[in-house]
Amino acid sequence: MKFLLQQGWGMLALIDDFLREHEDSGVILSPRVCDRDQMEKYVKKFKNHGNAIFFDPQFYEPRTDLDRILSFPYWEDYDFQTGSFDAVNFCKRVIEYEIEHLNVDAVILPGRYTNSVDNSWLEMQYKIAETGSSEVTDRNVFTTLALGPDVILNQDNFDTVIDELINYPVQGVYFVFEHPNKEFLINNELFLYAILDSTLSIVLSGKEVIVGYANQQSLIFAASGIETIASGNYRNVRSFDHMLFSSQDTEGWQRNIWYFDGNTLGEYQPPKLSLAFRRGLASYFGPSTSHSKRLLEATNPANVPWREPEAFRHYLELIKNLWTKFEKFPKNQRAYEVKIFLEEIREHNNKLREKGFNPGERGFYSAIESTIDALDAFMKDRKSDIENL
Repeated sequence: MKFLLQQGWGMLALIDDFLREHEDSGVILSPRVCDRDQMEKYVKKFKNHGNAIFFDPQFYEPRTDLDRILSFPYWEDYDFQTGSFDAVNFCKRVIEYEIEHLNVDAVILPGRYTNSVDNSWLEMQYKIAETGSSEVTDRNVFTTLALGPDVILNQDNFDTVIDELINYPVQGVYFVFEHPNKEFLINNELFLYAILDSTLSIVLSGKEVIVGYANQQSLIFAASGIETIASGNYRNVRSFDHMLFSSQDTEGWQRNIWYFDGNTLGEYQPPKLSLAFRRGLASYFGPSTSHSKRLLEATNPANVPWREPEAFRHYLELIKNLWTKFEKFPKNQRAYEVKIFLEEIREHNNKLREKGFNPGERGFYSAIESTIDALDAFMKDRKSDIENL
């Protein structure tokens, strides 16, 4: 199982440090947050560490006016708004850039975001996949699947997309999806069930799946045989939002700093931890990493300097550890291990609530039941398919 960094604002130095320490990891590069010169300079460093390099073309909103995205050479002389857009040639130019300038380990093809499936979207998706298959012969090719919640919650539409995708002439799927109601943590068990159900079908078809813009709730996807997730620093690279690719994002300037807790899957600010520690609840939080050790061993966490670099490094290291711990189990047993893991998370959350701890706006308590309910239904309905993983 592999954990990738999803590049976000100001992450280049952070990525470099993380990849030096984790040779088994890699990165998905983002033109939205990084100009071409910077990217090509750093990608050589990342390659020297022996890490996997991917590049997301970010074609989600082809009418974008974001200068950074449009500055990459495959956009030159292409105007989606004229009606004469040539998807095949555009795709070829994306592939050329990824291979010739970045020497990616696998090619991620451009894919347009949709929240309503129609024939023109399906035709473009297949045309791009077919182009990728014919142009790339020396490494794997991933089609981009970028969907909104209305598609995923409409079983007929979603089944149509998955049925067609399974027959694409590519080796993998880079799957990004927008959450219902823009929620960070998904409380809709039908939505979670649909993702589990569809990704199991994709994996059983022999294709590899990378889930992009992942967060702590995405750990559930180990149950459907997914081997790779990608996550980043700010929340805008832990939850997909197609609007970020057509307008400027400001999350990089928000300065509230959070501690991510592996025992509860919640995020808390140091003053909240201090109150819990004062009330004798320190043992409920953890596990620590080298970046959070001082915070969790303090009598009063609010007095410990807890800055963005430490918070980000701690989150990324811990989420990687939580994800990759499932690799020691056979694929067809991971759903059961995920269930055990989530039941332990629920127990920690319940005990803290019983003792008067309020998890706050970023607690996982509100999402745990819908997550477990979706997993239970999935395991019952796809039991024999899970056994065939």
